This record gives sequence, structure tokens and C-alpha cells, in this order.
Amino acid sequence: MTFDGQVYSGIDAVRKLENEIYTLRNQHTADLDIAKFIKDSDSEEKLYNTQRVFYVITKVINQKLSNENGFNLEERKAQIETMINFTEFSLLRVVLISMQFLNYKSSKLLRENQEFISVIEDLKLPIDSY
Repeated sequence: MTFDGQVYSGIDAVRKLENEIYTLRNQHTADLDIAKFIKDSDSEEKLYNTQRVFYVITKVINQKLSNENGFNLEERKAQIETMINFTEFSLLRVVLISMQFLNYKSSKLLRENQEFISVIEDLKLPIDSY
């Protein structure tokens, strides 16, 4: 990600992004302007790609472990929780930031996935905390 002409990657990029969002929030910047800032900073679409992969895995869990295939809600939630727990915390924060600010189809579908949201809430992870 690029901020003020400087390229950041990995955990440093996530921390810098969070700091920039907090700065914008303190300036009472609107969500749409924060979203534009995020998209402008992510010229290589790494946020989109990260969230898309996360969404696809969630979708596979929901489809393949469906009631029709002999599984139940608790089994799906256990798999979603395992996926979240295996996800590096900085990447998980990227997913949450994307869900809050970016209007990607994957953002919308994750927000609408009640099983996923339920696990996020059970794990006490903050939704819309930025």
C-alpha cells in the first residue's frame, strides 16, 4: 500500500492504514471519503484480493457443509471459527476494514452471511470499529 508516496507492506501496511483511518475519523471524514482514500492507497488491489479469498473460503464452507450435505449450523460455525483463528490477525483486520468501508461484492456478501457474522460476534471481534 502507498501512503504519501511511501510503499508499505505486510503488518506495517495494515498498521499504517489503521492509523490513517483513525486520523481521518478524528477529522470527521465521511465513510465515502475514507473508502476513496483506502482504494487510492491500494493501487495493487491487495485488500480486494485478501477479502475475496476470505469470502470464497467462507462460501465454500457454507455450500459444502450445508444441511443438505449432512452437516449442521454448529459444524459450519466451527469451520468458520477455525478459518478465522488460522488467519493472521493483521489480515483479519484488513477483512474487517474492507467489510466496513469498501463496497465490493465480497464485502456485502460477508456482511450478509449470518453464520460468519455470528462467529465474528462470538469471538468478540469488532465489526465497524473504524
